[in-house]
Amino acid sequence: CQRFDFKRISVKTLKDNLVAISKKEIINIEDEALFAISKAAQGSFRDALSILDQLGALSQRTISSEDVYSMLGLVELDYLFKLTDYLTEKNPIKALSVVNEIIEKGKDLRQLNKNIIEHFRNMMIIKIGEKQLEKLVEYPSAIKEMLWQQASKFEVNEIIKIIELFIENQETARITENLRFPLEVTIAKITASGIAPKSSAP
Repeated sequence: CQRFDFKRISVKTLKDNLVAISKKEIINIEDEALFAISKAAQGSFRDALSILDQLGALSQRTISSEDVYSMLGLVELDYLFKLTDYLTEKNPIKALSVVNEIIEKGKDLRQLNKNIIEHFRNMMIIKIGEKQLEKLVEYPSAIKEMLWQQASKFEVNEIIKIIELFIENQETARITENLRFPLEVTIAKITASGIAPKSSAP
């Protein structure tokens, strides 16, 4: 009897392998799309190949990041950064407008909540550890810099409180049919309760 302990493959390793496969198969794919596939695979090379294969069949050898986000139901990073900016500014009108835009694009609100929790988790890690813990955030350096810029506007306890509120919303969403309402309440709490940075614009 032999025991094999398998480890989760890193996003970078998955992406490098997908680049090689895409070139071999003559698939034209955006760099952001490669990264999105690698992250969505959650350490599984088989899952990454499966996603790439499905996208290749659907998009006729040309794959954009929008194709990946659309097929997997993921929320684009631009929306996460935009929503966080409006929470920082304590601007519920613009924050709720972003949520509405995401809904109109057919995104799953449970996925949005999951993504925003991860977004603030990444901000927390970067805020606490800066360069020492940045390897725990699996994003390219340019995205990590953007996360640092947003994290610098918060105290760690504020980030943690926001994470707790979105986790609370996640729990509420499991027992309600209306997923939009608890999310809107969470955003209203964050923008109206003073959790967001006191130095931000009203």
